[in-house]
Amino acid sequence: MTSFPPKVKENLTSQKNKEKIHFNTFKEILDEKYYSYLGESDSLIKRLGLIIYKIAMVLSAVRTDEPIMECEDRDFETAMELTKVYLAHGLNVFEKINNRENKLPLNEERWMNKLPKEFTSSEAISIAKKLGIKERTVYKKLRDYVENELLKKVKTGLYRKLSKN
Repeated sequence: MTSFPPKVKENLTSQKNKEKIHFNTFKEILDEKYYSYLGESDSLIKRLGLIIYKIAMVLSAVRTDEPIMECEDRDFETAMELTKVYLAHGLNVFEKINNRENKLPLNEERWMNKLPKEFTSSEAISIAKKLGIKERTVYKKLRDYVENELLKKVKTGLYRKLSKN
């Protein structure tokens, strides 16, 4: 484990703002992935939350030899982008290990199986809530499934399944 010399102090510029962005970003990811993968991915997400901080501080340390180190926005943003790639790879490995390649995450598959052939967004939300899927996630997934041609948007608030789910 790498540690900084004792004289180096970490000082994030606009730290409160970065902490808020960091927390909100990973809270959204954790919520979405937790419910999609039935809690199996939470350790990956939490570990990546810590890794983003470490990457940002290493990038900042490379840029300075001053005793007080400030994390620049570009270092933080670079760390965020790298972490998004690591998340995608981690979830890919997770799906391979659990034989879920080219399938919906388990909880989403259960949700889709419970939906009738044609349904309203309120029906989708009602069924999703019983599975612990949040309303905001339902709207995002409906939009994604229309885009990926799993669903057809008949009209506002009305959807039809296009493939066997």
